[in-house]
Amino acid sequence: MCRSLSFVFYVVFFISCAQEKSAPVLAENLQGKWIIKEATRNNRETKLLNKGYFEISDSTFKTNLLKDEVAYPYSYSGKILKVKDKNSSAYNVKSLNSDTLIIWTKIKKFEFKITTVKYKYD
Repeated sequence: MCRSLSFVFYVVFFISCAQEKSAPVLAENLQGKWIIKEATRNNRETKLLNKGYFEISDSTFKTNLLKDEVAYPYSYSGKILKVKDKNSSAYNVKSLNSDTLIIWTKIKKFEFKITTVKYKYD
């Protein structure tokens, strides 16, 4: 009896987890300046990206993470933001709430998870 009850619990748990899907993030909600609050490189906290930012308009993407701070055109589809720069940089939008944006990207063979907060203009 106890085994079958445990089995039912696990089945219900896994089905409910599998059905959880995050809401799609709309491109217009990404617009603004995002300041890096924390980052991990290959799942370890890193300070390399301190003072970093992303600035996203309706048509351009700019960051100070790479050597230049040029505003490049980008496309956004299915939670993937693709920058049309020489590296063809791509950012995977993991989540967005009112003032926090979490994205993942790969820079020079390192995987980064970047948590940013929306810059508030005075």
